[in-house]
Order: sequence, then structure tokens, then C-alpha cells
Amino acid sequence: MSAENLAPEDAQTGRKKIKNKRKGWQPKAVGYRRFATEAVLRIWQYRMFTGFILSLPVLGLNRLLFLTADSTGTALTSADFRKFLGWRGAAVLVLALLLYSLHLVIEVFAQIYLCDDILNGGRSTSLREIGRGFRALKRFANPVGFLMVLFMLIAAPLTGVGFIVTLTEKFYVPRFITSVIFETPLYMGVYGLIIAGMVFCTAQFAFSVHVVLIDQMKPWQALKTSARLVRTHLREFFTVLLVSSVLFGVLYGAAQFVFMVIPEGYLEETGGTLPAAYTPDLSELLFKGKLSEQESRILAYRIACAFVVILGAYIIYVVETLCRSNIMLQLTRMYYRFTDRPQEAFYSCLSAKRFFMYVTEFFVILAGVFLLSLFAGMEFDSLFLKDSEVSITAHRTGGFMASENSLEGIDASVARGVYGSETDIQRTKDGHYIINHDNSFKRLTGVDRKPGDMTLEEIRELRIRDTTGNGNLLPVPTLEELLDRGKGRITLFLELKGISADRKMADDIVAAVRDRDMVDDVVLISLKADAIAYVEHTYPEFETGLLIIGGLGDVSKLECDMVIMEEEMATISTIDDIHEAGKKAGVWTVNTRESLYHFLDTDADTIVTDQVIMALEVQDELLDRTDLQVMIDAVPQFLE
Repeated sequence: MSAENLAPEDAQTGRKKIKNKRKGWQPKAVGYRRFATEAVLRIWQYRMFTGFILSLPVLGLNRLLFLTADSTGTALTSADFRKFLGWRGAAVLVLALLLYSLHLVIEVFAQIYLCDDILNGGRSTSLREIGRGFRALKRFANPVGFLMVLFMLIAAPLTGVGFIVTLTEKFYVPRFITSVIFETPLYMGVYGLIIAGMVFCTAQFAFSVHVVLIDQMKPWQALKTSARLVRTHLREFFTVLLVSSVLFGVLYGAAQFVFMVIPEGYLEETGGTLPAAYTPDLSELLFKGKLSEQESRILAYRIACAFVVILGAYIIYVVETLCRSNIMLQLTRMYYRFTDRPQEAFYSCLSAKRFFMYVTEFFVILAGVFLLSLFAGMEFDSLFLKDSEVSITAHRTGGFMASENSLEGIDASVARGVYGSETDIQRTKDGHYIINHDNSFKRLTGVDRKPGDMTLEEIRELRIRDTTGNGNLLPVPTLEELLDRGKGRITLFLELKGISADRKMADDIVAAVRDRDMVDDVVLISLKADAIAYVEHTYPEFETGLLIIGGLGDVSKLECDMVIMEEEMATISTIDDIHEAGKKAGVWTVNTRESLYHFLDTDADTIVTDQVIMALEVQDELLDRTDLQVMIDAVPQFLE
């Protein structure tokens, strides 16, 4: 593609130079290193502007989205899909599309236009770039354009490559699905091919958005053009991206080492003799103007720890943002070269006034970090120390300690001293209740029949392979056997499961629990909102829990005593909202060490896990942390 075929509005460098000259400012040619540094700083200024000034419309749309979802009386969640079928569901989709479009314009379209101006020596404002981004939205208002945007929404966060916006950067496949995928070789192979296909398409169409925005081509033309440019310049394309990524990694690692590893290691060593979780009497400082020597040292140490942690987190955020901005600039610069655009020189973007502004901003931020550190050090107890531990509930009776949904799982959970044991209840053809998770017995017994199609007598003949791998063949437990095994020993979370999770099941389970005087030992839970609402109204003495995979709105209004969320949904703010409503918050299914470390350090009431032994080990690790480590672990929670 030659320069003559490009859109005159965006391809003519000279026009922008003339415009700048008329304003009394002429860009000065500089070396590439200075240009790259100043360009990234200019992008940083844009990111700061959009992060603060334009946060109001983003927050406004977010609030409107949640109010629309809550207009049903409770949040729209996976527990009641029917609410998504009405006008509220449609309104939520429209608002979500608007919100995503706003993020897409600010974080991708306008930033590409900004890189375009920087490479041309232009000096346009952030608002102008955002305006251009909004005007460009209409070019995607067609089936191919919509698919391009949808692909970016899904593929970028799943693969970690491409244009990722903050609204969807945490888009994920729920862990209860990925756990099934990774346990089955066929599913894992298909999933791997899908991810590989997404990465391939992202590389092939890396310049498609640039083509639509800068050259004003139609989306289907942009896809073909991008694929041709990448194929033609394949070696340079991947070399530049590889070098940029390696540089990103080196700078990120260096920032971690200099601003976190070294100062944190020094503080760990110097504070090793100080007592952890000690509470200085700050009233002495307030009324007498002094503290004891030990209390003064502890307070000074905590302030220093807070300063290092906060400053380090901010520096890492800045480095990560600037490196990603540099990759965006490099991608745009490659597009210039691949389309034969004239680029005779690099132009300075940094005036004396702007340099002074950056210096001032640095010292203001430094002062802010110090004030935050002072506050965090003095309020350490209220900010970082929790009043109670998060309880542990074994998934499918005993997690990985015993065969799933077995009576032996109850014994293993009791032996480890955990709080609860979760299991799945289904109804047989003749009205009895057995313990089984799947819709059929195929995975565990090889018999491809559903519990609802078999009598209890037929099910008693089945033998389940022991999922711990010891080769034992186990019978399918009944509800009565489960209750008898757990009575007085552990809290049982009984999930009303599958198509038989109805009012009759609730009535029958309640009767069985009452007959054994176990009301206080049982929590009735389900993925179905109707079933739990029925128990709430009919049997208020029973504790209930609603399992939700995802949702929108205020989940604290859901009709249940405990909201049990899939882990990616369980944010700190959501847990706090649930507690403010006088309800409990649970998280499922938490199986990685990283997730266990995170959620056992929150205010959640219980976590459901297969990794019970690992959870107990992590719980002990959390109790042995220093004040510095407590602060470090708290940073991700505050960022939520």
C-alpha cells in the first residue's frame, strides 16, 4: 500500500505541521530515544487525563447499569436466568455495550489517534483525540465491525495479547468449567486449539483497527489489509514485538527489584526484632505528645513499610502502563513503515512548561504517598488486621482428601477440623435422595444413566471409583447416611442439585434434617434462586445459601442468608456489601494456592475448596506474617 492511497485527512504530515506553525509552535526534530521517551510521557499524560477527568461518565454509566439490574428487586444473577429475558435484560445489554464502547474509544481508538499525531509531529489535545475516537465508532456499525469488537472483548483478556480495556481485562472462563476442561484430555486439546486460534487471529489482524481508524477503510477490507501487511513484514513484525516485550519484562523486573525487593528485604531484616500485630497506644501520642521507645519504633517501622509498599505499587503501575503505551506506539510506528508513509524525522513533544508540570506532578504524588503512609502506619490495626478467620468448607464432602461425595470425605473433613462439608443431593426415580454431583453416573461408575431415571435399589448396585486413585470401589451414599455420619461433627452444606432441585426436594430434606434434630448443623444451598427463596419463606429457621456464578447489581439483596460466589466474582467490595446487609459471604471453588492466600485473607465467612490441606497450610502462613507482609498482601485488596 502506498501513501497516495491513504486518507488525506490523516496521511498528510505537512498539514499538521502547518496547523501547528499557525499556532506559533513548530515541532523540533530530535533523536529517536528522546522522541520515544517524550512520546510515552505524552501518552501517560493522556492516560492520567482520561483516568481522572473522564471517570465521571464511566462511573455514571456503571451506576445506571447497576440500577437497571437492581430494578428487578434483586441483582440479575446466574441463579435466575428468566430475569434476563425481560426489558431489563435488554436494557442491561444496551448499557453494557455503551460502557464498553466508551472504554474502547478512550483506551484504544483515541490512543491510536494520539500515537498517529505523535508520529506526525502533531500537538492535538486529549479531548480532540477522544472526539475522533467517538466519530470512528460508526465505522464499526456493521456485522464485520461488530465481530471485530466482540473478538477483542473476548480474545484479548483470555489470551493476554491484543487490545485489552480495563472493563473486560478480568473476563474469564469460570474455574468450575476450566477444572472440567483440564481434567479431560479431549476438552483440554480443544480449548488449547481455541486459544491458539485466537492468538493467531490477533497477530494476523494486529493492524485492523489502525486501518479502520487511520485509513478509514471498511472493517472487512481492514482485516484483509492487516493480514497482508503482517505476512509481508512477518520477521520485522515479530522482532519488534519480541524486543518490546523483552524490554518491558526487563524494565518491569528492574522496577520490582529496585523499588520493592531491595527495600522490602531491608525492612524485613530491620524489623525482625519488633513484635508483629502489636497495637501501640496512640492516645499517649495524642495527649502526652510521645510514645514509649518500643511503640515509637513500631509506629515508625509501619510508616516506613507503608511508604515502601505504596510507592512500590505505584511505580510498578507506572512502569507497566508506560511499557504498554510504548508497545502501542511501536505498533503504530510499524504500521507507518509497512504502509510506506513518509516519516522524515522524529519530533519533540516536551516543552519547558510540560516538563515543569511532570516534575510538579512527581513531587505532589510523592507527598501524597507519604501522607497515605502516615495514615496507614497509624491506623494499621483497623486497616489490616481482621477480627476473625475465614472458615474452610470441603468441596464434595472431603475435597481431594477422600473420594468425592463419599462418607469417607465427611470423616476426613472432621479429622482435619474444618468448618464445613459441602455435598450434592439428587432425587431418584422412586423419590429417595442420593449424593451425586453430575447429571449422570457415567464419569464415576461408567453407567450412563441419570439419578432420576433409576430407583434407589438400582443405584445401590453401582460402585463408584475412588477419585483419590487408591482403587477402592465405593457405594453411592444416601441423604440419610450422610446426615447420620455428619451429625454433631461438622456443618453440612446440602446443595439441592439438578432438575430435581424443587420444592418437594426442599420439603423432604427439611423433614429428614428435623427428624435428626440437625437444623443448626445444616445449610441448604442451591444454584436455583426459586428453591432457596422457597426455603427462606417456608422454613426460616434454616440457614440458606445461594450459589452464583456471575451477576450484575446488588447481590446483597438476594433472598438467602449466605451469598456463595464463584471466586472471580467475590471482590472485596461485594463481600463488604453483603456483610452490611447482615448476610454471610462465601466463595467457591477456591483451589489454587494464590486464590487460597487471597481469600483466606479477606472478610469472607467461608471458602469452599478441594485443597483442604493446602488451605490449612496457607491459613497458618497468614498467621505468621510480619507487618510488612500484611501490608503487601493488602495492596491487591485495596485496588479492588
